[in-house]
Amino acid sequence: MTLRKKRPFTLLEAMISVSILAMILSFLFSTLRSLATLTTKIDKARGICFSRLHLKQRLSTAFSRIEPCVSLATLHGVRPFYTEQVENIFSLCFFFDGGVDPEEAFTGALQGKLTYEDHTLYLDTTSLQEPSSTRREILCRDISSMHMEFYKQRSLQNDPTNSTQMEILDHWSTEEEILPHYVYLSLTHTDGSIAQYCFAISSFIQPIHYEI
Repeated sequence: MTLRKKRPFTLLEAMISVSILAMILSFLFSTLRSLATLTTKIDKARGICFSRLHLKQRLSTAFSRIEPCVSLATLHGVRPFYTEQVENIFSLCFFFDGGVDPEEAFTGALQGKLTYEDHTLYLDTTSLQEPSSTRREILCRDISSMHMEFYKQRSLQNDPTNSTQMEILDHWSTEEEILPHYVYLSLTHTDGSIAQYCFAISSFIQPIHYEI
C-alpha cells in the first residue's frame, strides 16, 4: 500500500486564503467599531435624559413646597419668591420646605437660589437654622443660554364674565404680592439642543380644615 503525498498549498491558494481572512477581520472590526460608537452615543443620550429628568423632578419638588414657607419668609422680612440679576448672573430666590434630610440643618424650611453662572445651572440651598450651612447642587452643565418666564394670572375688570388671562413676565420682583402660577424654563445647550420645562406653582395658601 502506497501513501499519497500531500500536495502543498500553492501561492495562489495562500493569497486567496489571506484575502478572505482579511475581509472577515475587516468586517468584524468595522462591526465592533460601529457597536462601540453606538454604545457611546446611547450612554451619552442616557446621561442627558437622566440629567434632564433629575432637573425636572428636583425643581418640581422644590416649587411644589413653596407654600408652607410663605409666612416664614415674611417673618424674615423678604418675599418668598423673587428674581435678581447682578451683572450677567441671573438668580431665582425662593423659600421652600426641604422635607426630611439626613443632615438636621437641612430639614424643614430652606432658602433656595437657582443660579445660572458660567454655563452651568446651580441650585444653592441655605439652612434657616444654620445660615452658614449652604449646599451647591449642579442641575445642568454646558448651557449656552437660559430663559425664564413667569405666568401671572390677572382679572379683566371690564369683562362682565369675570374671566382671566395670563400675563407673562421675564422677572418676578419683590413688589409682587402673590406667587406666579407657572414658571417656564428654557435651556439652550452648547450642542444646539433645547430643553424646555414648565412648573406649576399655587399662588395662594391652601388652608387645612379639621372636622371636629
